Amino acid sequence: MLIYEQGSWHVDASAIDLYSQRTPEAAVRAFLRAYENRRFDVLLKFVPQDQREDLTAAELKKAWEGEERADMDRLTGALRASLPTAKIEAFGDRATLAFGAGGSVELVREGGLWKIEDLK
Repeated sequence: MLIYEQGSWHVDASAIDLYSQRTPEAAVRAFLRAYENRRFDVLLKFVPQDQREDLTAAELKKAWEGEERADMDRLTGALRASLPTAKIEAFGDRATLAFGAGGSVELVREGGLWKIEDLK
């Protein structure tokens, strides 16, 4: 969306939500974008409250750039490849997306935002 201000056009930045969690599909795409961009501060927003406890962006970074990186790269790569044809099944405040050879993403809606409960 463009806004005309002070004699010139500007992009309305509020219309751009790179890390949207409004729908299950938007949340999965945003999660992948945040992971690819190594935005561990943003990735923390995708963790449900009951799994968060004292989890920090630094701890996510240490795990996902350390010993768990190969697994995360494999999972996120398979997930990204399956997105064009993926079907998300939503039931109330829960949603599931199956991908690849037996992979799945479990999502939960908290406070109107979709979060990644499990990725396997």
